[in-house]
Amino acid sequence: MHRLGQALLGDEQITYPWLRGVGPDRSRAFIALPSSQRATMLVPAGNRRQQAAALSRPDSVSSRTRRAGYRVLQRAIQLGAGTLMAPFAYQLNPSFPSIIDHVRSGLAVDVVYAPSTGPVRPNQKPVGRLIARRGNTVGWLKIGTVGGTATLVRHEEAMLRYLTTILPSDISIPTVRLGGPWKSVNFHITEPLERPPGQPDFDPAIRWLAELSDGTRKRDLVVASQAWQDLVERSRRCLSREELITLGGVSRWIEAQSCALGVIHGDWSPWNRQIGQRHAWVWDWERCQLDGPIGFDVIHNAVQVSLLAEPGNWHAALRNGAASLDHHASALSLSERDQHVATAWYTAELLVRYSETTLKDQTEIAAIRRQLHRELATHLPDTTLVRRAHSS
Repeated sequence: MHRLGQALLGDEQITYPWLRGVGPDRSRAFIALPSSQRATMLVPAGNRRQQAAALSRPDSVSSRTRRAGYRVLQRAIQLGAGTLMAPFAYQLNPSFPSIIDHVRSGLAVDVVYAPSTGPVRPNQKPVGRLIARRGNTVGWLKIGTVGGTATLVRHEEAMLRYLTTILPSDISIPTVRLGGPWKSVNFHITEPLERPPGQPDFDPAIRWLAELSDGTRKRDLVVASQAWQDLVERSRRCLSREELITLGGVSRWIEAQSCALGVIHGDWSPWNRQIGQRHAWVWDWERCQLDGPIGFDVIHNAVQVSLLAEPGNWHAALRNGAASLDHHASALSLSERDQHVATAWYTAELLVRYSETTLKDQTEIAAIRRQLHRELATHLPDTTLVRRAHSS
């Protein structure tokens, strides 16, 4: 809650960004559940419709029990239970303007902000929906504070504006409605995608991945890829000496390889897309690259699905990712060499993602980094895997 408060106040380093109670402006207040110390949910202290809408999870991969719990809580709020939660409310320090005030002015709509919560991730930036008084979502607000999160928010805005000019019409992406810097943070607001309801599909949707990269696909040396050069530059700012030595060893062989490059989503996972028979709706493009390794998204999809079943087991997840890529390689016209390059590149990228976060030393993330470093070492040139790549 403390980091969220700072972000909503423009990354102001305020000792007490939150004060108890609701206050006169309900758009600045949130109800922390189950408590402020263990907040897994922040419900805006708006009206009943806004509070109920904040609990809608159409793309949730949560268990049936948890989804049922959301529905029960939604119904209780619609019946007036929100008033009983007032003692758990916190308001943003009224001495400072908030980004909510700023976007309300820019959109000319009276909204509340409903931030999403979830597991510990490498980029803990605030993301949530903007809900009007009638309970309809008018946009999604992302806030990038310092370092990597600010860069991601700027990058996604640029990608969304560019991708609209190159993607086929049967792939819908969010439209940027408002964005830019505010105080010391970056933000953007995208319009909600109109798409059919449905639970997330764990299948990698190969047809759509092939279509995504079709217009930009090329074969080139890895060293010529801007996406790879950016990864190496990011690694120098965040990896330890030992990790850099390992990545350097991998770089020496991977940069000499040619592989299939093109547009990749970068976070292709069941909760970031909705797939229909003739149309796809895809969001969260902050990790998009224009010349990334084709096959990256197949690996990532399988890794994320694997981690749902076995949280924390990155060894198994990466093996499942490689197996999924091997299974779908022919559909993407990928050679064995392409697969080896994409797998090594993916492992390096994930290690950097989990190392450039301000939470890198948190116990859970530090453990993930150690696993990813071990996995990256398996791609050093003296391993069987890489010898096979050189011989193919």
